[in-house]
Amino acid sequence: MPRTTRPRRSAAAILVTAVVTSVLALGASAAHAQTFTSPATGSHDVGGAILSTYRALGGPAGKLGYPVTDQACGLPGGGCYLHFQGGSVYTSPGYGSHAVSGRIRDAWAASGWERGPLGYPVEGARSVPGGQAQRFQGGLLTLDQGSGQVRRS
Repeated sequence: MPRTTRPRRSAAAILVTAVVTSVLALGASAAHAQTFTSPATGSHDVGGAILSTYRALGGPAGKLGYPVTDQACGLPGGGCYLHFQGGSVYTSPGYGSHAVSGRIRDAWAASGWERGPLGYPVEGARSVPGGQAQRFQGGLLTLDQGSGQVRRS
């Protein structure tokens, strides 16, 4: 019985298959990424809902500055994050994409980020009398500008 052989694929065909598989595995948003580069932070890709939030906040010229990490996904509940010079942007299904920065970010990090009791951010920071507040799945963090203290409610 003659042995049948599979046709050999070219290196280009293998590369295209790998790229398509990667895009499908990461989701359509990964196909719509933009690379941001600075001498201080290097080059990092920003994509999907995080890119939309980053652009809305002014991109590299805004309060977040340049990205300092690559975008990471696979967090609980399908979330993703990316850290920037001036804060972080987290996205999660059902809660959207929100920036977290300053002392509110520090307090959230100390509580365990998205894995802690506060969970994911559900809105961006907003001004309140005497400071700022940001709502998370598990509560509200409020920064008192006068004292610099952040309290959870």
